[in-house]
Amino acid sequence: MIKFKTLFFGMILPIFAYTQCTSIIFPSNIIVNNEEGWCGAVVSYQTPYLQDTCSTLFFEDFESGFGGWTTGSYNGINNWTIQNISGVGTSLGSNMLGVPHSGNYSFGGTEHSYLQSPVFNTIGGGKISFDYFVNNEPTGHDQEMVQISYNGGITWNQVMGNQLTNNEFNSQATNIIISDAEGSESTLLRFIYNTVDACCGAQDGFFIDNVKFEKNTSVQLISGLGSGVVFPIGISTEVYEVFDGETSEIISFTITVNSTYNTTQTLSICYGDYVSVGMNSYSNSGTYFDTLATTSGCDSIVTTNLLVKNNIDTTLFIDDRLIVSNEMDANYQWITCSNTNFLINGETNREYIASTNGNYAVIITKDGCTKTSSIANIMSVGVAENETSNIVKYYPNPVIDKVTIELNQFIPNTSISIVDITSKELFRIDEIITTQVELDLSSFPSGIYLVGINNQEIQQILKLVKK
Repeated sequence: MIKFKTLFFGMILPIFAYTQCTSIIFPSNIIVNNEEGWCGAVVSYQTPYLQDTCSTLFFEDFESGFGGWTTGSYNGINNWTIQNISGVGTSLGSNMLGVPHSGNYSFGGTEHSYLQSPVFNTIGGGKISFDYFVNNEPTGHDQEMVQISYNGGITWNQVMGNQLTNNEFNSQATNIIISDAEGSESTLLRFIYNTVDACCGAQDGFFIDNVKFEKNTSVQLISGLGSGVVFPIGISTEVYEVFDGETSEIISFTITVNSTYNTTQTLSICYGDYVSVGMNSYSNSGTYFDTLATTSGCDSIVTTNLLVKNNIDTTLFIDDRLIVSNEMDANYQWITCSNTNFLINGETNREYIASTNGNYAVIITKDGCTKTSSIANIMSVGVAENETSNIVKYYPNPVIDKVTIELNQFIPNTSISIVDITSKELFRIDEIITTQVELDLSSFPSGIYLVGINNQEIQQILKLVKK
């Protein structure tokens, strides 16, 4: 049962033999798919063969005239000329060489002539073929013969005759096999037409066209399965040896049978999750291949391209009542978790300041993955931060645009500085001249900042949250 034909033919590679324009014609790489229920495919292709396109390869179709062919007679009439219609209208091509029957009694003469080729090379043996049309009287009255000489015309061997098969309606084709031992550089071919007598009336005559010599070639499958058999799913290599009578060449091409059951899936999962394919589970990024069996017994190859997203940092930074998620650039939702988890309405920033003592956590969502942080236990609400808490006040906190800092008394040489959590100084006033200072933080990005107040009596760090 032939299920698939050859695909993508046409690659031509040179084989260097007796000439330099000989080519092996063979299929290019073939790609097919198996059909449902089959664990492979029947693949048919054309077996590699030799083609010679050299100008020195012997071929003549007489389209440009005699092409070096000559004619002669044996003391008879010679009427070989370029023709375009033979017999009752049978055409062998646009032009051919032929001789109409000229043995009509009324002509009083007998055709006895020949058509002879130029010298050509048949070393290594091969096949001479030609097309012809012939319709004449029986052999006792008319004869068509073919002779060949391997020594330039010194001696001749009759290879066909004394009469070719007649057919008054159709052209025919035939060939002559030349062995390796017979072939020579001085081969000549001769077609003879003899009407024998002038009896009995004219017939159609004898016409020749498309004379060709082809070298002996042989093709052997060295390795592979061969055309017309079942190729398994996967890649098979077909290796052939082609011999042109003198040298050989090894050629190869591949046949790929793709399984209709093969699938590819591209997946992404969160860190800590996994995917299962068949009996295997995967939790790291990579490409995985799993072979599964189908109901028809064929192997199904599942290719999985897996991407594992980066892990979400669930740790927290805790300072007094301030809680900050260590995972940046995510979505946040703070919750209480003393007994039951409750969402804290409106608290969706990276940081949270507890207003009451208790346990808190944050739900973090990033790149489609969600995790809940560790728990922060806050017990400092209502407890004075330090003994200077009544000396300095600041509000609001968190701040949106501006924050006000108040001192309970004026102290000379008081400086104020603002640094981020990496200790990089962003703003500084070397000396304030009043007990109340308003700082504009509107250009600062959201985050946590430390405000330092220093003079000869106090050194205090205020923690400020910018929304």
